[in-house]
Amino acid sequence: MKTDLTKEVEQALVLATKADGVGVYGALEVTLGEGYGSERVDYMTMDCKNVFRCYEIKTSRDDFYSRAKLSFVGDFNYLVLTKDIYEQVQQDIDIRFHGAGIYVYNGYDLILKRRAKQKTVHLGKKVDLMYCMIRSLSRYTVKEALKND
Repeated sequence: MKTDLTKEVEQALVLATKADGVGVYGALEVTLGEGYGSERVDYMTMDCKNVFRCYEIKTSRDDFYSRAKLSFVGDFNYLVLTKDIYEQVQQDIDIRFHGAGIYVYNGYDLILKRRAKQKTVHLGKKVDLMYCMIRSLSRYTVKEALKND
């Protein structure tokens, strides 16, 4: 179950990535892998140039230090932290998340603290990521359609 804070961060992330506009497509909780998948990206975007950005949201210190797998599979990958968590773990970010960009949620919107370094994602992997996004978006479509019954 998502906390209210996580939902706030997700809303801010959708707005910050401009997924509510033209040319950027976003999906929450994208399941990666075949079948039911083996891991999940908290949020993923794809733009009209087929550039993928992946975002991992951390709203607690325990979550930051957990051994849960981080799904940094995009061309650009970001860690999204609350301001409090960022201040607590700032010294460990470079050690654990080399190359990842950093966004900090200040209670209203997201502040970019560090740009992500671009990775090379080959065409075959991008096709897989598109498939995973479509599959995950379908889950939300079905949920939304059945909610109104």
